[in-house]
Amino acid sequence: MSAVLTHPEITIENVRLFDEVQQRTNELRQRTDDLSEALEQQTATSEVLQVISRSPGELEPVFQAMLENATRICEAVARLVTRHHRPPQLAASFSCRRQTGT
Repeated sequence: MSAVLTHPEITIENVRLFDEVQQRTNELRQRTDDLSEALEQQTATSEVLQVISRSPGELEPVFQAMLENATRICEAVARLVTRHHRPPQLAASFSCRRQTGT
């Protein structure tokens, strides 16, 4: 290949490089989003575990912490927790409703 590139060749190379930078930028943005989401989930888990350790045998603070974290992670505008007593287990269900566009 000649050491001196013509104007069209330079233009083509610039477009190729621009496309490559755009692709890598998008990949990096996706990885950053994935890592941010993982960190948010790990933080929420840690907060709930702290509540469990501070409140042995108490379910209400644990459910409240789970609900608050689920609401934040889901970006919900409404939240509801219900407890169902079914021996020998206690089950909880969570409902989050995301905010719709304005």
